[in-house]
Amino acid sequence: MQNKFYRQSGVALILTAFILALIATAYLLKSYDQNSLRVEQDKKTYLALNQAKQALIAWSASHLYYPGQMPFPDRNGEPVPNYDGLSDCNSPTSAFSYSLLIGQLPVYGQGNPCTAPQTGIGENYQDTQGNRLWYAVSRNLVHKYESAAMPPIDPIINPSIISNPAEPWLVVRDRNGNVISNRVAAVIIAPGNVLTGQNRAGAAPNANQYLDSFSIGAATYSNANYDLPNEDFIIGQDSRDVTEADVSVTKPYYFNDKLVFITIDELMAAVTNRASAESSKLLSQYRTKNARFPYAANLGAAPNNHVSSGTNTKGMLPIDITDNCSCASASSCSCSFNPILNVVFRRGGGTTWASSAGSCTRSGADCTCIGAGSCTRGVRTFICDINGLCTHNVGGVNNTYTYSVPSYADIYSAGAGCIISGTRAVCNNAGTLSIGLKEPVWFKTNLWQDYFYYEWSPLIANLQVGLTTGVNAILIGTGDRLAITEARPTGSPIPPPSDITYYLDSIENTNNDLVYDAVNKQKSNIHNDQVYIISP
Repeated sequence: MQNKFYRQSGVALILTAFILALIATAYLLKSYDQNSLRVEQDKKTYLALNQAKQALIAWSASHLYYPGQMPFPDRNGEPVPNYDGLSDCNSPTSAFSYSLLIGQLPVYGQGNPCTAPQTGIGENYQDTQGNRLWYAVSRNLVHKYESAAMPPIDPIINPSIISNPAEPWLVVRDRNGNVISNRVAAVIIAPGNVLTGQNRAGAAPNANQYLDSFSIGAATYSNANYDLPNEDFIIGQDSRDVTEADVSVTKPYYFNDKLVFITIDELMAAVTNRASAESSKLLSQYRTKNARFPYAANLGAAPNNHVSSGTNTKGMLPIDITDNCSCASASSCSCSFNPILNVVFRRGGGTTWASSAGSCTRSGADCTCIGAGSCTRGVRTFICDINGLCTHNVGGVNNTYTYSVPSYADIYSAGAGCIISGTRAVCNNAGTLSIGLKEPVWFKTNLWQDYFYYEWSPLIANLQVGLTTGVNAILIGTGDRLAITEARPTGSPIPPPSDITYYLDSIENTNNDLVYDAVNKQKSNIHNDQVYIISP
């Protein structure tokens, strides 16, 4: 009987152990499933965050009028209490507050009250829980609509803003309060699940119903607040509710925000790519028309004085003047046919031409030449030689020379005898006209010409970029000036602006040979040159 009891007890113990094992296994499987689900959810959320980041950078860099500008967020209460997906510019008649710079990532754009149509990024990015992503942007990168006297972007977005912004950049910290970056242009936040104390019911909950806060020691950080120009934002790690213990706090603080950010350096790298592409296109078009690249402006050229200098093949972008034309008198004008489309000589008396020859054609009183040739009527002749020197012996005082330039070119200045009319210059007496590259208004306004080094090879393609040989022309974005590697205008003697070390960083880029750093060389605190190949 006793043995039977022991046998029954043993069976019971085995059964109990088996049940406990099943319970433990089920618990582990459930925990594993929950962890796996959480990991997959985090992957999807971070994918959305990074896609939104790239879309926002692309939106800014490709802006038609102001590359480098960022959109206003979609805010609560604009114009009524809802999040409608629109980028909500502040009214020109309202006072500014930093709270205007945080909201949901805008999907669409709008006109009024935006002085220029403000567009959204065109995609409704959401986290795994279906929440629209949130967005906060630096004051440096949005229009100042409340002050009509200010420029559209204040300060002007050019590379100098990197180290000399009008206001400090945003700050991103980790959960221990350590600064990850204090050069943040914008943050994008996934709010995640509703946490204890949050209520997202209703038409338009406030930011603190989506974005979280917690304390580190005596300091409390909140992703929902934007009160200062250098506002702090906390970067999360995963989707779990994390309790931050603090003896001075009687209730737990929960935090599940996930965040990515864009530094001003990342943004300016993208805008530099845009500026380089604009210049490369015009330089290549000039080469196609002229059978060579334009000669460079001198290093250290002053703003609005980037003029091709002699036969200089290295220096700065010659956006102001690549070519010059002049009229010695009302009957003799000279302009190479390379930089222009044509020259049209019009007889002031309206008398038609009887014949034409060479590269000139006649139409009524007009003689249009694209190269050496002539138009005649009796003893009256208009003639151009191969170098573009054009003369006539037509009487009267109303005769005119009209020069037209290609779409890549601008006519920047004209002397007393010439008048600019769009892409044409009309000359009727002794005078001059200057032709330059037609860079966009934002390019010139923001002085991008001061931030590119330019070089081309006049005979054969003998430049080298990294391991790439046979390069014909390059641009180098010089970036913000680095005190560590670049000559600075301080102390004695002051380095002349013609010194290449004033602009470029590495030994390879400053040793005046034909070899330059690779296009993909990693930037660092001692190197921020960005090399671009224009041709081939």
